[in-house]
Order: sequence, then structure tokens, then C-alpha cells
Amino acid sequence: MDPIYLYPCVQDNANMISIGRSEKYLVTPNGNPLKSDQTKLIETIVYEIQKFSDVEISNNVLVGEPLEKISLYSLLCTQIDFCNDALYVPTEHEVYNHVIGDPITNLSPGPERVDQIHQWRDIIRFLENRGHEFSDVQYYKEDKTPSQLLASDLKNYLVQALPFERAIYNNLSHITGSALAAWAMCSNSIEAQAFAAAMSQTATAQLHICDSDEIDPKREMLSEFVEMASVCKNFIALSQSKFDEDKKLLSLQENLTHEYKASLRTPYPNGLDSKVDDKGKTYFPVGDERFSSIKLVRKYIERQTLKAIVGLLNAKGGTLVIGVHEKDDVKTRVGIDFDEFESTDRYQLHLIQLIDNRIGKFFSGEFIEIEFINFENQCFCVVRVSEYRPNDNQYPAMLDQEECFVRTGAKTDPIVSRTDLMKFSDLRRSAS
Repeated sequence: MDPIYLYPCVQDNANMISIGRSEKYLVTPNGNPLKSDQTKLIETIVYEIQKFSDVEISNNVLVGEPLEKISLYSLLCTQIDFCNDALYVPTEHEVYNHVIGDPITNLSPGPERVDQIHQWRDIIRFLENRGHEFSDVQYYKEDKTPSQLLASDLKNYLVQALPFERAIYNNLSHITGSALAAWAMCSNSIEAQAFAAAMSQTATAQLHICDSDEIDPKREMLSEFVEMASVCKNFIALSQSKFDEDKKLLSLQENLTHEYKASLRTPYPNGLDSKVDDKGKTYFPVGDERFSSIKLVRKYIERQTLKAIVGLLNAKGGTLVIGVHEKDDVKTRVGIDFDEFESTDRYQLHLIQLIDNRIGKFFSGEFIEIEFINFENQCFCVVRVSEYRPNDNQYPAMLDQEECFVRTGAKTDPIVSRTDLMKFSDLRRSAS
């Protein structure tokens, strides 16, 4: 078998995996690009694949062990192909069938039930913490209402779960046959060892142990379950840290170093709606302003973003998030799709050109970084701005070489008079 060389890379502002040094990239079994906004996750997947001996590439898809087993690769593939949209959540009837057929709700009638209850104790505690009595949901109970309530609770969880949590649930429930153990695992409610112990006491596992030719089949099976759960834990950690970071970024209150804009070039919330005045002329309203063309509207909205960037340059630096509308401390996530660019590449190119032409190439190269984050099925543009301190014979950052702004508290103020500008320039130079 020829060696496979994979490399983490960035393509269209997303972390991907290239096949060799070519322009071919790994895709999922459904043909979707294997990509993530989490650099560490992609890098870890590349290293993880090296440990598998049975690996091949077919139509840019990895086949073999990485896809057949629980791996970071298989989990990300599942997330991309099936779990980024809550529409892929199973129906309540399907979930109910999973619950009543679950090993955990099919307690053995024989003496082994004692060991089962002992090894399932962490999952039993998880269910009881959610208000479900273990004994009430067993298959032999005539009253199926508790089982129906359990299925409804699980269905609601899956609807509200994050995509990476649904990916873990789908993979684990399919491989182990236990929706309840998968639920406890994907919600990060039990440890890897507890999951392994619980799964080793299912009827299917016991049959496998009896039929195995291994010297110590129970130890081997426990090891496999621990490895399976550990991969899921790692997937949670890598995904959750990025999720928490992005959530915080989109939740901060506006302050000296943090600002939001709903869009880059389109008025929010009405978009590019036009009206006709009493003289029959078409105009585009934006607040109290009226514009005769879409081009002028866009230039006006773009100016608000550029003002914010200049203000941050001339203060302590900071972050501008485009795609979030904030009013009276209430945030509405709009996302950059509102601006209707063809791609994030086109969006970024347009923004860089605006900065180059109206603030200066000097700043876009050294003091401004642009990135995109995907959060709960929406994309946002994050502009990270470093503080600019002019040297002798240099002025502060300017918009169109004639307007100066500075961030003061949670707002951006103009420096109007030439006298104030000279004083501010001297102040910024003395601070450097």
C-alpha cells in the first residue's frame, strides 16, 4: 500500500486537509468538504490518522479504519454530513423505539442483573438527575408513559444539542446500540471508564466475550470501549473550547475594545428596500437619510465599519464583529449572509480593498487581521485591530485622509477641529 501524506491547510478561511501537496482536499463520505473553523481539531485528525494501518483514499474520502471506528475523523464527517442541521434529528417515534430497545432498559431477569445495575450506575444516576426512574423505564413495565417521557426528553435534547454532540450521539448509538449511553456520553455526563464498564455489561457484549478467541476478551473489550469514549471526550474538548470562545466573543458588551456592526454594506433590518417620494422619484431610506442609489447606500453603511476600525486603531485596539446588531444591550445575530457576498473570500477581499483605499494599505498589512467564525449555523466576520501609535511626523489613522475618529468607552467619536487633531496627534506620539 502506498503511503498517504496529509497536511492541514487553510482554504477559503476554513481549516482543511490537503492530500499530499496537491490542490485536492479530503471530503466526507457524502462529498462535502472536510473542514472546520477549529485549527487544533484538523491538526489532531491528521496526527490521529497516522496510527491506523488500514487506510486508503477513494474519491478524496478516507476509507478503512478511520471511518469504520469511532475516530475524530469519523465524528467530524458525521457532524458535517448529518448533524449541522437539526432537521436530521430522529423523530420522537424513532427515539422511542431506540429507548425501548436499549440495553439499559432491558435489565436481565437473571442473577447478572446485580452486576448490570452496579456497572450501569453512572448512567442510572444520569437518568435520575433528569427525572427518569430507572425501574420505571424497563421493558417489562406495562405503563409505557415513563418510557415515552424519556424518549421525548431525549428528542428535545437532540434538537437543542450542538452539532458535535449530535455527531457523537449518532456514532455511539449506532455502534453500541445504546441511545441512553450515547446520550450520557455526548452530554459529557459520564467518564470514559464508566461508559466502558456499562457497555461491557450489555447482553451483546457478554455474547461477544463468550464467542471471542482472545486470551482475555473482557479486558480487550473494556480497552476498546475506553478508547471509543476517550476519542469522544477529545472531540468534545476540541469542539467545546472553540464554541465557548466564539460564544463569548458574540456575547460581550460593547466597550472600549469591542464593537458590533450588523452588516458591512447592507442596511439592517430593512435591507435595500426602496420607496417612491411624492414627486415619483425612487429613493432608498436608511434611518433619517435618503439615498438615490444602492451604491450610495452601501458606501454610507461601509463608512460606519471603517469609522469603527479607525476608532480602534486610534485607541487601545480591539475587536470589531460584523454580523451582530446591538441596541440597548440586546444583541441580534444577523450573520454575514445578510450582505449577500458570493463567498467569504469575496467578502474578505472587499473589506481589505475598503481598508486599503480609505484607511491605508499600511494598516491592513500590519495592524488589522480578518477572520471568519461559524457559530450555530451562522457566519460572522471578526476584525482584530492592534493599537496604532504614530511616530514623529506621522498622523493618527484617518478615514479618507481627512477624518479622524477615536474609540471612547462604548462609542466612536470624531475629532472635528484641526486644533484638536494636532493635540490628539501629539498625545498619541508621546504615548509611543
